[in-house]
Amino acid sequence: MQVAQKTKDPMTLNQRQLHGYLRRKRVGDIVTEQEILTQTGWARATITTYRSKHYIDPFLAYMKGGRYRILKDGTEISEQDI
Repeated sequence: MQVAQKTKDPMTLNQRQLHGYLRRKRVGDIVTEQEILTQTGWARATITTYRSKHYIDPFLAYMKGGRYRILKDGTEISEQDI
C-alpha cells in the first residue's frame, strides 16, 4: 500500500507577489511602502496586517516615513523562506 506524501501548500498569490518583488532587491536597498504596494498589487491593509503579524520582518525593516530597508539579498530568498 502506497502512502501519499503530504506536500507543502503552494504559495498564495500574496506570497508569490512578495517573493517576485524581493528577488529583484539587494540588502540595504531602501524602498517605499508605495513601491511595495504598486509592485505587489497589495492593498494598504495587506502590508499593515503583515507588519503587525511580523510576517515581513525577516525581509523588510520599517523605517520612518513609510520606508523600508531590505534585510536579505533577493537572490538568497527561496519560496520556502516566504
